[in-house]
Amino acid sequence: MIQLQLLVLLGAVAVNDPRIELVELQAADHVEEALALTERQLAEDPELAARRGLAYLQGHLLERLGRNEEAVQAFASVVATTPALANHARYRVARNQERQGHPEVAAGLTATLLGRQPPKALVEPALDLLERTLEQGGDCRLLGGLAESGLPKSARRRVMLADARCALRGGERDAARELLAALVEEQRTDLTGLLAAEQLMALQQEQLQIELAQLLGEAFHHHRRFEHAEPLLQIAVENRPAIRTEADFQTHYRLVRGRFWTGRFELAAADYGQLARIARTPQQTAQALYHRGRALELAGHWPAAIAAFRQAFQGEPMGNFAGASLLSALRLEWRLGSEATALELYDQLRRMPSARLERARAALFLASSELVRQREENAARVEGWLDDALAASRRASVEVLYWRGRLRESGGRHVEALEAYLQAVEIDYYHPLAGEAMARIDALPESAGRRQRARQEAAAGRAFRAFVLYGPRSSEGAQQLELMRRDVRRTYGREIAPVRTVSPSAWPLWNARLERPEDLLLALGLWHDGAPAARRHFPIHQPELAFTAALELQKSDRIRESLLISEILARAVPDGVPEPAIEDVFRRSTHPFAYRFLIERSAHRYGVDPKLLVALIREESRFDPRAASGAAARGLTQFVLPTATRLAAEIGLGPIGPLDLQEPETAIELGAAYLAELQERSGGNQPAMVASYNAGEAQADLWQLHCFSEESSEYLSKVGFVETRNYVDRVLRSYAIYRELYPPPRDRRLAAR
Repeated sequence: MIQLQLLVLLGAVAVNDPRIELVELQAADHVEEALALTERQLAEDPELAARRGLAYLQGHLLERLGRNEEAVQAFASVVATTPALANHARYRVARNQERQGHPEVAAGLTATLLGRQPPKALVEPALDLLERTLEQGGDCRLLGGLAESGLPKSARRRVMLADARCALRGGERDAARELLAALVEEQRTDLTGLLAAEQLMALQQEQLQIELAQLLGEAFHHHRRFEHAEPLLQIAVENRPAIRTEADFQTHYRLVRGRFWTGRFELAAADYGQLARIARTPQQTAQALYHRGRALELAGHWPAAIAAFRQAFQGEPMGNFAGASLLSALRLEWRLGSEATALELYDQLRRMPSARLERARAALFLASSELVRQREENAARVEGWLDDALAASRRASVEVLYWRGRLRESGGRHVEALEAYLQAVEIDYYHPLAGEAMARIDALPESAGRRQRARQEAAAGRAFRAFVLYGPRSSEGAQQLELMRRDVRRTYGREIAPVRTVSPSAWPLWNARLERPEDLLLALGLWHDGAPAARRHFPIHQPELAFTAALELQKSDRIRESLLISEILARAVPDGVPEPAIEDVFRRSTHPFAYRFLIERSAHRYGVDPKLLVALIREESRFDPRAASGAAARGLTQFVLPTATRLAAEIGLGPIGPLDLQEPETAIELGAAYLAELQERSGGNQPAMVASYNAGEAQADLWQLHCFSEESSEYLSKVGFVETRNYVDRVLRSYAIYRELYPPPRDRRLAAR
């Protein structure tokens, strides 16, 4: 009884909590009403309002209304009244002071909060602000002690870089040089390492020491600044021409790799050959020879490339490059017409247990080559290759079924072709080759009996098959889609993914102990600032609560965090449920159209499909403007600096630096311009466009040369890198989903989902 009374009491507290109404008012964009209620609560019960941080919300709402002086006063009061939010309040005041033209005040506030163990989520934006305001005239003495204040390593390094820049402004070149060298020595792969290396190079007047030249060369190489890396790595190589250690080999390899990546393929091929001659181990020799083969292949010297690939295999027949070397040689032999020799290489691959993936790719390469050339006389061996591909890799099942459908179709067996295509679509509805299969189904002659088969599948209760056969955009297809969704709900007794949100009054948040800063901010309806607490109070094991958090985070521009929650929820969808059976309202949370205005504006300016651009951004960065890859690509559209610099100059953006890539507008503009360039280069072939974006234009062009046709399906099966093939699959899959979920206004009445 006592426990029941306690629960009732807690429920009553939650229901009467004014923050519930404040959350609802903000969600409805009733800012003035929310401010009035906040100020009323501050006046009626100052102590309770202080514990809840309402003065912080007051400052936030005043700032939204443009009442900046009053906002500063409200935030300033938070430091004394709500210590848990003091650092957040200092940051908001500092940001306001920067906007008002007082960088020295902003820098002082920011340095103070960074020295007081701020919440993790506040560190990066505070450092951004500190760096800007120091450049604008803030007092460099504020940095004293910050590097030893317990900040994370990445933050400490940024403070050291700011310290070095301050030393330079004060004329202390030796002190600056020492700090910059320490940063480069400690780490060369982060942005701070690149900026330190650039600053250090600008300071150098005398000849570099060999060790420092190598470190700088490694930094510039990692960040694709090859024009700086090459002469520095050359110094290191000339002073240590022999390879005694793995580190020596990597230094030589980086030098040659930079020449390869900058398209000097013949020079790179010669250098790889020299590297193979001085390598110490069979693995190093095989690696150098394999990449010599790649350079020769890209340079158009295919017979020499074949020889290099064979040498790489012979150098280490059981090594990491053995299967790739045989597959590469096979492709070129076949493409040059030496089919018997290619088939000998295929037999070698089949005898290698460690080369199952390469064996599957070889089988699909051979089968697709025969089918697009319509060489019906070789149907039996094509059947064998397709069986072999499936035996070697179950992940190739959609590809195998698509090409098996093509094989049946070429032999006039249209009913069997229809079944093969249908099975491919059933396995993975949004796979690019499933899309090709649906197009083939539509084009089959009447003898295939597609409409009759659709009726049969519908009568048998197989709604998904009927949906595909009728066509997703037909009225019959739309009916089958609804039946499919109804069947799924009936089978599992529930929605397989959440479609409803929980109203604020029912959030468990109100009955929780809210002591951390992010907890308090979340309870004020400030989802952007409170995002780190979202999964704690809206847990995944309560799907509708978690879905509520995903949508609120999305509205607050916390797209990456929102997407993560939705993707975790999507994993709970039972195996075997067709993806179209998931309701649109949930699928829009896994495929949000973030930055829509910027994306559509840039896409239309350059004549590319905005749905393809948003799909690419989703897969490249998960809509995180600060995303950085291990290959030094940055921002929403994940550009490396050399490509971004070239494009920026061509489209009139002017000089551009690595930090500019974190600006959404800049990143999206560059992404649209680059897609337009690739679209023109590929003649509109979308798989080739997307492959170029990931692997580079030269490599994507080479895969087209491996093809015997202009068919997208052949190109999809001949993308040679696993990483790029998976990337193309993900982007085109997302592209298909975005086209369904966000149709143009005039077509929305036709959309099936």
